[in-house]
Amino acid sequence: MNTKKFMYIFRGLDTAYGQYISEGKSENGKLNGKAYTIKESPTEELFKKHLEGKEPSLGIIPITQDNKCYWGCIDIDEYKLDHKTLLQKIRSLKIPIIMCRSKSGGAHLFLFVDNAVSAALMQKTLRGLAASFGFSSSEIFPKQVDISEGRYGNFLNLPYHGGDSSFRYAYKDDGSSATLEEFYKLYLKYVVKKLKLSKLNVDSKDDAIPDGPPCLQILCSQGFPEGERNMGLFNIGVYVKKAFKNNWKEKLEEYNRNYMKPPLMSQEVVKIQESLEKDYKYRCKDEPIRSFCNAQECRKRKWGIGIEYEREIDNLRKQTSDPPLWFLDVDNKTITLESDQFFTQQLFRRAVADKTNYYPPSRRGPAWDAFVQTLLDGVIEIKVPEDVNLKGQFKNYLKNFCTNIGMAMSREEILLEKPYLKDNKIYFRLMDLQKYLTKQGFTTFKSNKIASALREMGAKHTETSIKGESIRLWIINEYKRNEKPIDTPKIEKKEQPY
Repeated sequence: MNTKKFMYIFRGLDTAYGQYISEGKSENGKLNGKAYTIKESPTEELFKKHLEGKEPSLGIIPITQDNKCYWGCIDIDEYKLDHKTLLQKIRSLKIPIIMCRSKSGGAHLFLFVDNAVSAALMQKTLRGLAASFGFSSSEIFPKQVDISEGRYGNFLNLPYHGGDSSFRYAYKDDGSSATLEEFYKLYLKYVVKKLKLSKLNVDSKDDAIPDGPPCLQILCSQGFPEGERNMGLFNIGVYVKKAFKNNWKEKLEEYNRNYMKPPLMSQEVVKIQESLEKDYKYRCKDEPIRSFCNAQECRKRKWGIGIEYEREIDNLRKQTSDPPLWFLDVDNKTITLESDQFFTQQLFRRAVADKTNYYPPSRRGPAWDAFVQTLLDGVIEIKVPEDVNLKGQFKNYLKNFCTNIGMAMSREEILLEKPYLKDNKIYFRLMDLQKYLTKQGFTTFKSNKIASALREMGAKHTETSIKGESIRLWIINEYKRNEKPIDTPKIEKKEQPY
């Protein structure tokens, strides 16, 4: 088992990695579980444990800190997928994809490059290939093209969790499962030269639908499925009405003869023409074009969908700080939201517009709630160090209050706003701690929140009398001091030249 080779192939972001903790299968066969992003470097030991099959499995973020990739993936989330048929299609199209079985029984279609390319180029290439294969709704990794400003991309669970005994294996060209060593050979066979990536695509009838939707170009090349020719011709009708305004009906009949196998009957064509007189918008959410949709590319085409269709808003990540931060992708551009901005529709629409120049459509109450819940159902949590949380900051300030300011020499000096140490216990008034926090600029916690945080830390409170005055005190254990001396560099004295 060559861990270093596996680590090299799946190199990605070196400041964070992912973990997926399985919680069993749902009724539809999909694996349920929790996904976490850990803000630490993925080590060789983590890769080794993954290949040994130890839980949790390892996920790698493909986009690097300089927004480049050595690999990308099309994640086909279908659990009754005919893997061999899909592999035959990929090989017949001569696309250098390596297909692996995913943890839920779907497919991960990996594209590897010998030298890093921009995440934008990798994503664009894979999006075009996914549409060409008829899986345009599949997730594409990298999901982000820019992770600047300290953001983190989405991770993908790696194959071969458990090495040669894994169910997440790659497929050899004959459709049989590949061992880990055979996977390494597949990598050497199909890794793409960087300069060739931009030229990688599936041939389609661009000349049949000039400057039109990519989905129609692909379908004119591969053929319209039986039973979906009427809707296919309707969408071609939308195209010809845009591109050939003066003779679109004659053009529609021409497309019917050339690209519908067999052609639709004349009365069916007339019905479609009548429908197009009333409405001519592409039916992007209906088959047959839905599976071959490439909306981002289509918006660039003269006779494409333009700006009339809603942009993609997905990919929710939650930073588990206190309060939390939310990261969301709008057409693959990551925006950061506070909780009020995420859950309040008016604030959400404005925040998206401020950061992307796209103003999302308004949704009525139930539709808005369903939209938010759909995003939450797929949320990935990003774990952060405790000191990022407000409670972590409070603990640090409390420690400084109890150790770094002048301690009371006697119980009476507690009245001078000082903490008092006796028998390994520290005594202080809540009002004095709150005054110290205010001086430090930490005003988020009010007295009730401070009391709650102290209780969670195991602190207790008591009532006593000092100089005849009834005083309420909090008691915590003494902080252990660092007794080790700090090494200071020795500076050699040199005589001045004057």
